[in-house]
Amino acid sequence: MPIPDSPRAGVKRRLLREEAYESIRDAILDGTLACGERLEDKKLQDWLGISRTPIREALNQLAAENLVVIRAQSHTSVIEPDPEQAYDAVQVLGAVFGGVFRVVLPALDDDGRQMLTGLFEGGLRATELRSVREQIVVLLQVYDLLVAHCPNATLRDVARSIRNTYGFQIGMLRNAEIYDWEVPRAAWSRMRRGVDDGDPVAVQLAFQEMHSLPTTSTPGSLWYWAAHVSPGSR
Repeated sequence: MPIPDSPRAGVKRRLLREEAYESIRDAILDGTLACGERLEDKKLQDWLGISRTPIREALNQLAAENLVVIRAQSHTSVIEPDPEQAYDAVQVLGAVFGGVFRVVLPALDDDGRQMLTGLFEGGLRATELRSVREQIVVLLQVYDLLVAHCPNATLRDVARSIRNTYGFQIGMLRNAEIYDWEVPRAAWSRMRRGVDDGDPVAVQLAFQEMHSLPTTSTPGSLWYWAAHVSPGSR
């Protein structure tokens, strides 16, 4: 099991479980801990510098978010997502974060709006490059910005959990293909206009269309992710 170079020093005891959760989660999401990687308690203890109990509590929380699998009397490992489930994950993220846009956009200050439109520009560049990997990177950054700026604490917690679980799963699509690049290109453009116009509904609809959810302009299921997914492509 690979271990990050720097130890986790100075962890406050009342936050041990949260620190362990965040550290292991981030290592899973950034690929330091690969799909299927076994998570050994002793190595986690050496890395985090804390006892086994808060680590097990953190792993239980990660299991509830479908980021790890705990096999009783055996071992714990990072999940190995089914590539086919990545298509479902796209729609889940679109449905949830489309709604989060409705709450976040009216509450964003000028700096937040500038950051958001900058990400939209990054999405447009990804479509020009026809890079699925870059498209997914930008989408993950959009989810993170929405979580960070969501004024509704309950919705923020739900969105964070959804982002972790399903954002991890759409990483399986990084080696996929998009057969109609006009769809995300048009969606990023409409989202940018919606922010400029202060129209969260327009942003929501464009965002959901990008995530293969039907809208008034796309009455059918819009599966623009081509079925050329390579397992372990994360």
